[in-house]
Parts: sequence; C-alpha cells; structure tokens
Amino acid sequence: MADTARVLESMTSAIVWRTFGQVRIEEMAAGTTVPVVNALTDLYHPCQILADLAAVADARGGSSALAGLDLAYVGDGANNMAHSYLLGGATAGMHVRIGTPDTYLPDAAIVSRAEEIASETGGSVTVTNSHDEAVTGADIIATDTWVSMGDEEQGDARSEVFVPFQVNARSLEPRRTWRSRTALPAGLPRQGDHGRRHRRRPVARVARSRVSPPRPEGPAHLARGALIPVAQTIPATKAARQALIRRIIETEAVRSQGELALRLEQQGIHVTQATLSRDLVDIGAIKVRGLGGAHVYATSDSLTATEDTDQRLTRLCGELLLAADGSANLAVIRTPSGAAQYLASAIDQHDDAAILGCVGGDDTIMVISREADGGLRLAQRFLERAAGGGHS
Repeated sequence: MADTARVLESMTSAIVWRTFGQVRIEEMAAGTTVPVVNALTDLYHPCQILADLAAVADARGGSSALAGLDLAYVGDGANNMAHSYLLGGATAGMHVRIGTPDTYLPDAAIVSRAEEIASETGGSVTVTNSHDEAVTGADIIATDTWVSMGDEEQGDARSEVFVPFQVNARSLEPRRTWRSRTALPAGLPRQGDHGRRHRRRPVARVARSRVSPPRPEGPAHLARGALIPVAQTIPATKAARQALIRRIIETEAVRSQGELALRLEQQGIHVTQATLSRDLVDIGAIKVRGLGGAHVYATSDSLTATEDTDQRLTRLCGELLLAADGSANLAVIRTPSGAAQYLASAIDQHDDAAILGCVGGDDTIMVISREADGGLRLAQRFLERAAGGGHS
C-alpha cells in the first residue's frame, strides 16, 4: 500500500478512494503526502452524510439550522451509514437516534466518540432497539439498504430481522413537514409495505411528503467539493511542490526546515516536517556554509554554478566527511545520514584518474582505487580535503 501511495502522490494532487476495509484507506493516507478522501469504506461513508446534511440544510435555510434538529436512522445500525450519521449528526449539533435490532448495534467506540462530540456541540446520541422510539418526533428520518454489498448471501435472514425497522407510510403518515433520506440506489427492490419483491415508488410519494427527496448525486459533488481547498493550498503534484522548494532554496538563504516551512506557508502550502525532510532528500539539498558563515540549504544546481568540480569536492568533504579509512584497493567514507549519495556524486564528477569508481549508500561511500593497494592513500587524500574544506 505504501508503494502505491508514493506512486500516486507523484501524479496527483489528491486521492479519492472507494474501498472496503477502513485500515486500507488509513494505510494509504499514512503513506502519502497528498490528501486522501474517503469516498466509502465498510466503516464510514462520509461523503454521503455530508450530502445528506447539505440537503437538509438547503431545505431548512442554511447549515446553522441543523443544530437542534432530531435525526432518526432506522435499519442496520452496524453499517457505515449508521456510523457516519452518528458522527456527522453529532458534529452538526443534531440529536441523533439510531433504531436497530440488538444484534446490529453500532460500533461501541464510534458511539462513544459521537457522544463526546455531541457534548461539545449541544447535540445528543441515542441508540435504541425500538423503531417507534427512534422516529417519534424526528425532523429527519434516514434509512439504508438492509443488505449491503458483500452481504447478499444473508439477504433473507437480514430482511426478516429488519422488517420492524422499515420506513413506511404508516410510520410517516402523521407528519406534515419532514424529510426522508436513503443511501439506497434508486429502483432496487426493498422490503416494505407491499411485500419483499415489490419495487417501491420513492418514499416521498408513499408518505405523501410535500418535499421531494434530494437528488442522489450529492456524494459525488461533495467529494469534488472537498478537493477545492486542496487545489488552493498545495501545488498540483509532489514534483511541483519540490520544484517550489528548490526555487526557494536557490533564491533565498534558508537556515532551517522551520524557515523553509514558514516560506511555504506564506504561499499557502502546508506540509509536515516528515514530508519536508523527504522532499529535501529527494532534491539533494544539504547544509553548506554560506557567505556570512551561517549554514544554509543548497542544491547541486546552485553549487555547481559558482565552483568547479575540484572546489566542490573539497567543500563537500569539509561539510560532510566524518571519517575515512582504507584497505587494499578500497576506501570507506562515512557521512551524516542521507548525505553519502550527494558526496559520491561529487567524487564521480571530479573524474580523478586514481579512482575507478564509487558507490554511495545512506551514510557510507565505498571508493575503489585503480591501484591494488591504493585504498588507504585515497582515504588520506579525502581526509586532507576535509581539513582544507573547513570540516569541524
């Protein structure tokens, strides 16, 4: 998953994923620096809930009208819709009531989190095994399919359990102003007033509501809307962000990651320290001694523009070489973590006739001498360069 995340972040500004296990999308989010939008998992369906709340807010005159409303959900209390109504409704300051059989209760941890949120927003959370207790006095009644994707083999058994929790004309008839929502795709056969295989008309007609149900494309619009701030706060891709970091380093004296993060924030780009560290390694940025004596970040492009390869190798040895030793035709050089490949590149570009080649890892470089016993002499030469380059 981490490999997939890194590949996707190099090509996209954000990832919108509809998947199964919640852990999958969490692993994706942990492995990438671009935002990850949950389009649906087995545990949550946040875009659908945002669409439902937007529809209710539109009918009630604005999002501020959501607080204090009674929202009832009846049906499968253990599915992603029930979990999302709990968290979304509580966040909006609504009084959320879940009516479900005792064998299909919501996840206890999610109920607890919803209760914590509701205590801060003025809402409340109730889970009951009574359909009537859930819907009585509700301003909004929501439901979902009884047989979710992947549960088809349990269809008959689940339908029998949920019959007492159906939303039907009898339960809605006393209401004159209400709104009903369902995440069920339109036209699917459902258990209801007229038998198991009856293809229902829209709920609004059955219950004679004066308000037609919201249009079903809401979740897709909300998912796209979630990306608007993304486009405004980060460059289009990881490559674009790193190009901006390179430009800042090459045009300004940046002494620390904190200073670099501040400059990025001034342009509306927010990154974590871990992301910034990876970006600096990716572009080959290192600390060098600037004109005033302070250490600043620099890239290979900015350095090679003002010095020849011999000067550059001497300076980098002074900045990066920690230790060197040799044996037979090999010299081994130690550097700070992440700097070995940068110094190895300078050794290769220097084109020393006494060196056959070198290999750089994370903090170690192996230099191969053309002479069978030249390793120790090469190590000594690098140590001399480090002394001449101001290493301390």
